[in-house]
Amino acid sequence: MEKDCMELKKLNQETFDAEAKKKIGKDNWDEFLKKVLADEFIIRRSNPALSNQTKAEMLKWLERHSAAERKLGEAIAWCDQELGVVVCPLTMVINGTIHKFQNIKVFEKKSSGNWQIVYWQVTEAPAE
Repeated sequence: MEKDCMELKKLNQETFDAEAKKKIGKDNWDEFLKKVLADEFIIRRSNPALSNQTKAEMLKWLERHSAAERKLGEAIAWCDQELGVVVCPLTMVINGTIHKFQNIKVFEKKSSGNWQIVYWQVTEAPAE
């Protein structure tokens, strides 16, 4: 299971890279996300004015928005053979101001043997 948890930490990093529109291996960012986001995927962004986004809605949202500068903190992962959770702090510079976020991703190992994200929650920390 330690190997699976390490794989989830790597996937966590790669999803943030893809969200920043970076190429992941041989895949463009959107191709990678189409593979790693489950069909039933939902993301809850930190902005309460935004509705939950499905896989398709997240991909469209990313196409329309530019990637912000970001820095990941240390990710913590827990997993068993079928389910995994990664918690990861993140800081972003938005309009010259530093914002801190906590990300929680829930992964499920599919029948193909590949991990996919089924839920992603983003919560902004209070301003200091």
